[in-house]
Parts: sequence; structure tokens; C-alpha cells
Amino acid sequence: MIARLRLPLLAATLAGALLPLSGCQDGGTGPALPTEEPRRGELTLLSLGPVLAWDPQRVSGRETAGYANRLFLRSLTGYTAVADGQGRPRLVGDLATGTGTADSTRTRWSFTLRKDVRWQDGSRVTCADVKYGVSRSFAREMAGAYPPVLLDVPRSASGRSIYRGPWETAKGSAAGRRAFDRAVTCTGRAITFRLAEPMGDFDQVVSTPAFAPFKKSRERKKDSLYDAFSTGPYRLDGRWTPSKGGTWVRNRYWTPSADPIRRAQPDRVLHREGLDPQAVVEDLVGGGANRAAIAIEPVPRALWPVVDQAAGLSTVVTPNQLVDYLAPNVRRGPMADEHTRRALALATDRQAFVDALGGDRAAEPTWSLLTPALPSSHPPRLERGAHGNAARARAELRKAKDRTPRIVVAYRDSPQVTEGMKALEKGWESAGFEVTLEPFGKDYFAKAAQPATARTVDVFWSNWGADWPSASTVLPPLFDSRTNLTSTSNGRDYGAVKDVRTNATFDRASAMRSSRRRAGLWASADIRLLERGMYVPIAQRRSVLVHGPDVSEVTTNDAYGGAVDLATIRVAR
Repeated sequence: MIARLRLPLLAATLAGALLPLSGCQDGGTGPALPTEEPRRGELTLLSLGPVLAWDPQRVSGRETAGYANRLFLRSLTGYTAVADGQGRPRLVGDLATGTGTADSTRTRWSFTLRKDVRWQDGSRVTCADVKYGVSRSFAREMAGAYPPVLLDVPRSASGRSIYRGPWETAKGSAAGRRAFDRAVTCTGRAITFRLAEPMGDFDQVVSTPAFAPFKKSRERKKDSLYDAFSTGPYRLDGRWTPSKGGTWVRNRYWTPSADPIRRAQPDRVLHREGLDPQAVVEDLVGGGANRAAIAIEPVPRALWPVVDQAAGLSTVVTPNQLVDYLAPNVRRGPMADEHTRRALALATDRQAFVDALGGDRAAEPTWSLLTPALPSSHPPRLERGAHGNAARARAELRKAKDRTPRIVVAYRDSPQVTEGMKALEKGWESAGFEVTLEPFGKDYFAKAAQPATARTVDVFWSNWGADWPSASTVLPPLFDSRTNLTSTSNGRDYGAVKDVRTNATFDRASAMRSSRRRAGLWASADIRLLERGMYVPIAQRRSVLVHGPDVSEVTTNDAYGGAVDLATIRVAR
């Protein structure tokens, strides 16, 4: 089933998400902030950046994908905005008239394009444009990893697709093109995808930039990095300048009647990047041109007091879908004992970890990797109290082989995580554990994945977030032994979990036709992992966002990692 495929998920890019903000990437001071009063209906986005690409098949990171999706990039399906942050985003047809239809095997999916969607040059978006965009995802230069993994295109012995994208001209490339043409077909306005294995939520996968159309006549191969040729409400006015930004103006060929998602209320959007976070906050505090500006990246903890004391500024605290968790090493030492793992979970003081990060504006205690944004979220297991339960943990340890286990806990050496792990250490020791904290510096995740590391570490700290609102982007990437565990790497399964029953549930959930039953299966797999202590969730991160007084209807979207949703935002006229 699809769980066996090694999905190189965008969420893996979150490995660096907890690094502290620093200066601009080019080493300079960045562009000057706007000094003029904004034009009527003009929104300013302020960010450190940099955006690495606007080319659809090169876009990486959920937040960047969310901004691209609201400004210029449309894919087959998409997620609605959520008013006032209540409820979950709803999947709807975007370029497509609906969310697609699948055959009984869930290996063949078809989508019909809307008639009245046009490129910024006035030409219609065609099925061939979508197919060409998907084909580009197979090229080595691209970040759009889903099509090569999911589509029914054979792979070589090395695991790489035999199709190498539309530019490949090497000997044997014709066979790859034929395989791709069988896997993706166009009939009028209908595009059909043949998948290698069943997938019940493929309608969500095609919301990602990898499945966005690309106009072949615009192809410049490696020169297209920031070529944002628009099918959405805005187009670039001129060029995008990396580490400085650009200006988005109306796409005259976009029509609200053909778009069920975007309200596109500002007339223009000035996007400035390369700005030091402190300079952004100071200019917002100063007012002036930035009354109609929003900082689209989180405000660093050190600057919260400045924002709190400023008149006229508004803050939005939003979950960002990134979850800190622990992965006990189930193959060796004390954590091979289920009672010891359960005791660790029971003794975990989640609130102490949250407090060390900065309190309830920095994070919130959580009891699962499946956050409330996912349909498969469920009530807590084992322990509901945010401070843990040392008494219950000690009782559980009395059932273990070793009642005073010595454990080595590895984590990434950063100021926030270090303070959080020290806070957790106290709770574990009160339950009877003897704890040694071992910080890893550079390349933490690569080192944690090495089997040699697992011979000396009992518990690994890690983090993860969903690529779209489905547990399929959370549980299999972290706990499916078939895709993770090899002789040379543990992948993202740092605790080396190998559970045949859980893997079988992953397969059943991936192929399930009913979304309700699919969510139930994902929840049952998660509950089994939690009750056996296969992982210990700690906290879901939050972001503090700030905007000027002339910005309103500010919402965030869980489908894009809690990023500001530009579909609804407006500025005073």
C-alpha cells in the first residue's frame, strides 16, 4: 500500500524550523522598509525570507506554498480559508470543478478542469498545461517529489523513476516518456492519474504545488526559479529580486466567479523580504507606511514585550502544526520494555516544556502527533494532565525489568530545545529515571538516523508536521518500518519501531474509500502507538504574528502550517 512508498515529504524541511531567526541571507542589511503612505488597498508583507523559488514545481515548505497559492498559483484542489480560526479548512476543487473521482481500487483518479481559468496572458489553462507541470516534478532539479513517488511509473533498481522529466534526452528516455504518458492522460478537460498503489486522499495530494500547471512556452529550465506566471488573482509587476522581494498587482484575467477560495481584497501586495525581525517590529511600532503591513513570519520571543507595549498593533497567536515529540529506542536497553516506555510517557511534564519555550504563546501541551487540525485527532491516551503523573509512572516502573532505568536522551542543541529538555528531565527523575541529556550539534537529524547512534541513545527528541490535513503525512513517514529501516539508516523512525499490525493498519487506511472510516483507522493506529509508548508527544508549537492597525480579517490556515491566509485579508481603504 501507499504506506510502503518512501515519501520525501515537505514536512521534512521543518527540521530547521526551530532555528533562531538571524540576519538576511546575503549578509547585507536588506532593503529599506517602505517610507511612503501606502496606496489605496495596498498590503505590505514583511519577512526575513528568503523565498527559495516561485516556480511551482520548485516551491518547498508549507508556508511558502500557502502564500504562492493565495497570490498566483492554483492547483487542481485547494483549501478554503477558515473564518475567525474556527473549524478546519475544507478541501474544494480549485482549477478542477470538484475534488475528483476515483475508481473502486483508488488507483485511478480523474479531475475535470474549469472552463474559465486563464493564465495572466489571457490564454486558457488546459489539461496539457497541468500534465506538463506534473511532468516537471520528475526532473532532478525539482522539489515536487510526490508525482515520482505516487504515479504508476516504473522505477529502476536504484529506486529512481525511469522517467526523468520533459527535458531528458539521454538514451532510453523514450521508455520513460511512454510510461509517464500512460500514467497521466488527458481527454478534453479531464486529466486522469494512475497511481502505483491505492491512495484514498490523493485528492489532497493534488493541492500541492507539484500538481500545478506550467505553461510550456514559459519554460526556461534552470532560469525559471522565480517565474511566477499566474493563474491566480495577482501577477508579479516586473521581476522578483531574491532577498529583496517584489510587487504583486492584479491579474486582469482572474475572475472571482471561477475561484471558490480567494477573495483577493487588496489591490496590490508589496512583498518585502531580507528584513531583520527586529527592524520589522520596530517599523511596525513606528506606524506610518506600515499601518497596512503584516509580518508574515513569527515574532521572536525576545521581541514580544516590544509588541505588547506598542499602541495600535495587533497580534495573532496561532498553532503552526509543528509537534515536538520523543522517540524511545525500542530495540535496546530499558526502552525495549513497554512498561518503561509507558512510564516515560506518564512522567513527561509537558507544561514544563511549554513554559521553558516561552509559555502558552510559544506552544501548547499535546498528547498526539495528530493535531486538532487533522480529521483523525482523538482524545488523550495514558495521561491527560499537562504536568504528567509521577505516581502512576513509578507504579508502571515497578512492572518493568529495571525499576530505576538509566537513559540517555539525545536532542538538537538549540537554546529553546535545551531549556525544554532540562525541564523534562526533572519530571522523569521524580518518577525514578536516571537521565543523561546528550545534545547533538550540527546535522542532528542525520546523526539521529544512523543505526550506530541508536546503539548509545535510549530516547530521541524530534519534531514533525503534516504536509496536508491527513495522518498519512504523519504516521507512515515516522513509523512505517518498511520505508524507514534499512541496514544503513533508520530514516525518520529514530526509535526503530517495527510493528506489523500498525503497518497493516497504515495500508488499510491508505486505501480506504470513506474519509470518515479512513480517519478512524489512522486514529486507531496512532492510539496503538501511544498506548505501547512507541512515541511520546510533548507540545504543539505556536506562532506569534503581528500586523498594523489598517489590516483586518487576518486569519491563519492549518493546511499551510498556520501561515497567514492571504485569501481573506484586507486593508483599510
